[in-house]
Amino acid sequence: MPRGQIVNRSTLLKEVDTDTADLLEQVADMDDLVLQFDGTDAGKRFIEAWKRARIIVDSGGGHANGVTAMIILRIVFMVLISCLG
Repeated sequence: MPRGQIVNRSTLLKEVDTDTADLLEQVADMDDLVLQFDGTDAGKRFIEAWKRARIIVDSGGGHANGVTAMIILRIVFMVLISCLG
């Protein structure tokens, strides 16, 4: 692989690491935020759906950063589906 491509790939991987860390921080903030919905039955269902969606299953393969981004997307979609369904 030419040096320019190696440098570009390295830079992109560092950006992915930074973006992933930022996303994980935002999800942690959402963990704290979701607790405010504890006052109603619907809110309690929302919290339980959020907790279930946050369970991370290690599939044993893939690059950690790509997997992390997909996990975050899965969490968001599962919570939305659980609340709408």
